[in-house]
Amino acid sequence: MEELERRDSFRRGLGATLALLKAPFGSRWLPTLDFESEDRLERGLVIVLPGIEGISPLNHSIVLGLTDACIPYAIRLYSWIASGLKPGLTNLWMKGRARMIAAHLADMVVDYQQQFPGRPIHLVGHSGGAALITHILEELPPGRTLQSCVMIAPALGPRFDLAPALRRIEGKLYNVRSYWDWYFLGVGTTLVGTLDRHHGISAGNIGFRYPKESETERHQLYHERFEQLHYQFRMLADWHWGGHMSSTNRVFVQRRIAPLLRQKTSTPGDSPTVSNSKEETQATSGSGKTQEAKVASTALDRAQFDGMPSIS
Repeated sequence: MEELERRDSFRRGLGATLALLKAPFGSRWLPTLDFESEDRLERGLVIVLPGIEGISPLNHSIVLGLTDACIPYAIRLYSWIASGLKPGLTNLWMKGRARMIAAHLADMVVDYQQQFPGRPIHLVGHSGGAALITHILEELPPGRTLQSCVMIAPALGPRFDLAPALRRIEGKLYNVRSYWDWYFLGVGTTLVGTLDRHHGISAGNIGFRYPKESETERHQLYHERFEQLHYQFRMLADWHWGGHMSSTNRVFVQRRIAPLLRQKTSTPGDSPTVSNSKEETQATSGSGKTQEAKVASTALDRAQFDGMPSIS
C-alpha cells in the first residue's frame, strides 16, 4: 500500500509540474472544476484566489491538492483579475480596484455566513491572490471573522501592517515563504511592485516584519494569530522546489497546506484572546471534473482531516 501511495504521489506531483508548461495559456485546455455541491457547502467553504495570471494550471493544482487531502468543504476558485487585461502584472497596479474586489469578496463571505451560520470559512491565495487576502479581511464588517487564511508566496511588502487583518481571524494567518523565490518576488516585485505598491523584495520571499514588543497589542496579535512557514529542503519530497510556481504543486498543497485548514466552528459568547478595536466591540455588543479516484491509503475521511497536524 505504501508503494501504491508513493507511485500515486509521484504521478500527481509530476503531472502538476508538467502542467506548468501550460501556464502561459491561462485557462485554455483546463477542465471545469466543481467542488461546490450542497453537501460540501453545508460543511464549510474554502475560497481559492489565483495569482495575477488568473485561472491557470497553478491554481487548479491548489484546488486538486485540497481535494487530494479529502477536505470536506466546498472549494470555490475565484478569479479576481481584470478580464482581458494584459499583461497580468498590471493587476498589481490598480490598488483601488483591488480594494473594490476585496469588498465584493467580503460580501460573499457574509452572504455565506448568513446562509450557513457557524460553518468554517478559509481563504487560500497565491502571489497576488495571497496579497488580496489581507484586503478581504480588512473589508469584513465588525463582528465577522474567518477561521484561517493561507498566503502562498504573497506579493506584499514586508512592512505591510497585518494587524487589521489579524483582528478578523479566529485561528491563524499563515505566510508560506521562500528565499528561493527570488525571480518573481525579488526581481519582479522590485521592478513592478507589489499589490500594496512596495518596490523591493516581497514578504513572500523574506517574510513580514514583526512589530516591536513595545507595540503591545500589535505584538500580541502577531504572536497569537500569525505564523510564517519557511521553505525547507525536505519539501523537495513534496514537489516544491522553492520557487514561485512549485509552491502550488498539488502534492505540496495536500501535505503542507491542507493541514492548516482546521475546522473550527464559532459558538456564541466566544471571544478572541486579543481584543478587537473599540468600534468592533461596540458593534458586536449592539447586534471541474469529478474528483479522480485515489488509492485507498490516500482516502482520508473527514475525521482524519480534522486531526491532521500542521507543519512547523
